[in-house]
Amino acid sequence: AFASTRDDGDFDIYVMDAAGQNTVRLTDDAATDWEPAWSPDGTRIAFVSYRTGVGELFVMDVDGFGVTQLSFIADADDGTYDTFAPTWSPDSTQIAYQSIRYDNSDIYVVDADTASEYQLTTDFDWDFWPAWSPDGTMIAFGSWRDGDPEIYTIGPEPGIPTQLTFSAGYDGKPAWSPDSTMIAFETDRDAVDESGDTNIYVMYADGSDQTPLTSDLDRD
Repeated sequence: AFASTRDDGDFDIYVMDAAGQNTVRLTDDAATDWEPAWSPDGTRIAFVSYRTGVGELFVMDVDGFGVTQLSFIADADDGTYDTFAPTWSPDSTQIAYQSIRYDNSDIYVVDADTASEYQLTTDFDWDFWPAWSPDGTMIAFGSWRDGDPEIYTIGPEPGIPTQLTFSAGYDGKPAWSPDSTMIAFETDRDAVDESGDTNIYVMYADGSDQTPLTSDLDRD
């Protein structure tokens, strides 16, 4: 599943087979539809859409039917509202996502069937880009809460997150290994200038043995 502007200039959601053939358009809306996330059981695709005027979380069947709105964040006239980075629970019943409300960003979890949600993180800074571990026990995310972007983990219920990275620069966009023992992430800790180059690192799920995988002067 992917987002593309190929047909009418605005982003819509498409699917294709793994060889890049048999492309099918799933959404056709004048607003932006993007950031598709396929449920682990293969039956649904979560995505972000601006069809209501702000970025909201939606879910649909893999044939594009059954579109259902799951987040309802634009309930006031002041502040910034947006949604990013949906990530499914391994049992395909819940979705964690980044939600900006009243100019502040936190991680929320919503039931994919009932749209019942709860706030997972509470911070007066910026929590972003959640990633649910394949074993279901942890959600990794980025946060500015210590003054610069770092990687944290938290269980699927509200609690105190654990900080995994402590670099002086940017650490973000965590991605789990299939066995939930390691996390890959993006960092600019090795940047040689202000050009914004980043590299990919891996670490164990407890934050140990942070090791670079790429070394490049551009952005990985």
